[in-house]
Amino acid sequence: MPTASPLSLFVVGQVMALSMARVGGMIVFLPFLTRQQTTAAVRGALCLALSLPAAFQVWPVFAASPPPPEALLLLTLKEGLIGSVLGMLAAIPFWAVRGMGTLIDNQRGANAAQQANPALQADATLLGELAERALIALLVDLGLLQTTFAALSVSHAQWPMLDLFPALDAAHQRGLLQALAGTLTQALLLAGPPLLLLLMVELGLAIASTAVQGFDVYASAMAVKSVSALLILALIAVPLFDKVVDDSLRWWQEGMLQTLGLTLPATR
Repeated sequence: MPTASPLSLFVVGQVMALSMARVGGMIVFLPFLTRQQTTAAVRGALCLALSLPAAFQVWPVFAASPPPPEALLLLTLKEGLIGSVLGMLAAIPFWAVRGMGTLIDNQRGANAAQQANPALQADATLLGELAERALIALLVDLGLLQTTFAALSVSHAQWPMLDLFPALDAAHQRGLLQALAGTLTQALLLAGPPLLLLLMVELGLAIASTAVQGFDVYASAMAVKSVSALLILALIAVPLFDKVVDDSLRWWQEGMLQTLGLTLPATR
């Protein structure tokens, strides 16, 4: 790229701002790239690296005739919105796992994670944070974390940055909303066995409180439910996270693309 003149540097800045908007919007929603997990330098470097291929694609257009400022602003906002949609869809597996831990913690009566770690968010729970970070660590160990960005390059190919609106019909719009709404359903399915056990424990404690005189059910309930929840989680952790990883990869590689109406490029 020729960058000798100030005008060329200004055009380079425009290209980079436009190309980084989609990646930046996506990164905002990914749990492993939050401000609590990474520094601004790491997020900025990753955003720059992922946006360079798209920047080279639109550079000839900008070098020939840069768009007016109002058009550039509108395109940048559109790119940020597309990136936000991609980020929310890519974060669904992490949100589902986090929701699983949150539901279990709420059921056992321990939903104040800030008492253990003040750096956590106000709505964080211990098992929710643990499950989410366990999934991230497992994906890193398997070398599959980069699959989170699988839909990004496909979206650049089929939703060009210089197009004003992406082609998203009503059916795919409904699919997008259904995918986001299905996060709670996934969390409930993952948390099903521990929640069922905790309900049985509560039923047993309720029966014991009526059968045994002087039994303090409130003092022992949290301890018994916590031990029961941790025990069943330890027993099902391996098959549970195997299923979560498989479902996550299938979602990032196929489900996201089908939801957004994108298709993988044909391989020769």
